[in-house]
Amino acid sequence: MFRFIYWNLILSTIVITFFCYDLNLTIKVLPLHLSILIYPLLILNFCFFFTIKTFNNWVNKISISLITTSYCLFIILVYSSYYIGISTWGSTLNIYLIYSFYDELEELIHSTTYINYDKLVFYILVISCNLFLINYFLAQKIISSINGIKISNLISKKNIFVLSIIIIYPILIKISYNLKFDLKKSEPFISFFFNEFIPQNKEKLFSGVENKVAKEKYPVIDNFNKKNVILIIVDALRSDKINNSEYERKLSPFLDSLTKLENVHHVKNYYSTSSSSFQGISSILSSSYKISLNNFFLHDLLKKQGYHINFILSGDHTNWYSLKDFYGENIDFFVDGYLSKKSNQVKNANNDKLIIKELNEISDYNNEPKFFYLHMMSTHESSTLEEKYKIYKPDDYNVFSDNISPQSLTNNYDNRIIQLDNYLKEIIRILENKNYLENSILVITSDHGQSLGEKGYYFHTNSTYLSEVSIPLIIFSSESKSMNKKNEHKISNQLDVSPTIIDMLGIEIPYVWDGSSLLRPQTNDFLFIQEKEFFSCIWLHEDESYQYIFNNFTKKEEVYNIDLDIELKTNVLNEKNNLPINYIRSRMKDHFFEISNKSIPN
Repeated sequence: MFRFIYWNLILSTIVITFFCYDLNLTIKVLPLHLSILIYPLLILNFCFFFTIKTFNNWVNKISISLITTSYCLFIILVYSSYYIGISTWGSTLNIYLIYSFYDELEELIHSTTYINYDKLVFYILVISCNLFLINYFLAQKIISSINGIKISNLISKKNIFVLSIIIIYPILIKISYNLKFDLKKSEPFISFFFNEFIPQNKEKLFSGVENKVAKEKYPVIDNFNKKNVILIIVDALRSDKINNSEYERKLSPFLDSLTKLENVHHVKNYYSTSSSSFQGISSILSSSYKISLNNFFLHDLLKKQGYHINFILSGDHTNWYSLKDFYGENIDFFVDGYLSKKSNQVKNANNDKLIIKELNEISDYNNEPKFFYLHMMSTHESSTLEEKYKIYKPDDYNVFSDNISPQSLTNNYDNRIIQLDNYLKEIIRILENKNYLENSILVITSDHGQSLGEKGYYFHTNSTYLSEVSIPLIIFSSESKSMNKKNEHKISNQLDVSPTIIDMLGIEIPYVWDGSSLLRPQTNDFLFIQEKEFFSCIWLHEDESYQYIFNNFTKKEEVYNIDLDIELKTNVLNEKNNLPINYIRSRMKDHFFEISNKSIPN
């Protein structure tokens, strides 16, 4: 009976070792994972013992074969979900997310691989049949070994100890759940079954006590122009696709026309703080590099000033790292793709038509100031793409292939931007017809970029290279005088969005916010970025922008002049250019040691 345990432990060790190598996980996850794996294996074998002692040989062989086959399929599901989640989206795919998208599996599968749904079902059946046959022959060995054991022999100190461990093991796991966040996220079983709030990039969750105090003490102000504030965050939108005269394809005529209006500020050289959604959204709403449930969010401030707070979000913000809990309680109206699908209002949680539908149903502007956070998914690889927008062909690709076609990937992404542009045009039309733009501030930005094969990376949550962190920022004001551009910043990032909005409203910027208003002289000439093992900063040197990148896994250092070398082809680290590299390392070390306790070269 122990052969079944041995084989599972050996195979699992191979799989986890591969995960550690391929996904840059810590090897410390191996003993934790094996200890968790032993628990169901021991339970199964105890069940086998009492089953074999109760039923005849034929029934035992069938039942053991079915149980072990089901167990093997479940393990495959856990490993596959973990690998697909980390390698494709940079976040673990847990049972809650699988459940929330269970009726969209065919579309999700098609968005990530050439294997269609029917073929996948066929492969699963073939694998199941083969596993059943293997386990059927293994069952006879299990039956033979257990038949030689007397029930009286089970009552021994050794077996009682094992049984005690089985009983108290869930308690031990619960205690061990206080492990560091990165280790919890790395263990496939824990990440598969737990769906609590977990930061994607930071190793600890900051208490945010200072933010909580600042939030409580922030005054209620009556004498200011309470403009409507509309924040649109487009998931995975690159900056070089918008209003780019050098790009031969004109993908976003509506967005391009917005950037040319007198009362619109199209911010150049604008960057995200990481290439993951969680950190990007947090940075925009809280103007902080740190993640905390007590962060002083933009909507918290506006709620205190009498605003009606509306979150209309494409995508699953309820389950995806419990984003809904992270947003806090100061929300008057909340709807996301998951809740809409659950109530049968939409079929797909990642469809931006949800936003258009919800906006069509809201009442017209009634002089009560409103804040809208609209999250759009059109440019994300897992979102719904309408057939009529599939203009550039071929646009199919296999996310698991080692040789993804760059042209297909680019075509697919460009098609998504065409769809996004049309959806945005419709959203703005609705808001305008309902008079929300008459007295308003409108911000269109992104949570992160999207790699299309640059530096060998695809999609996002891979690195801090420009393809994944250079994003657009478009700010519209109903009053052109609010858009004073004389103090335009040379470089800026997501932390500057909320301070700019508050500055445009003419009220005090919270002292705990790290960003600064883009309408005032630039005070911060260092921008910090982190994604997985990549630690980076962008700074100004002799009026030119440079990016320093340090890979904490390979220990490689890179420096690029991003004003002259936007494709990051020439590493100027060792060139004679008088760059203050030691000072940059010092600034990086001070910042990231505080944030994530990671080592930066001296």
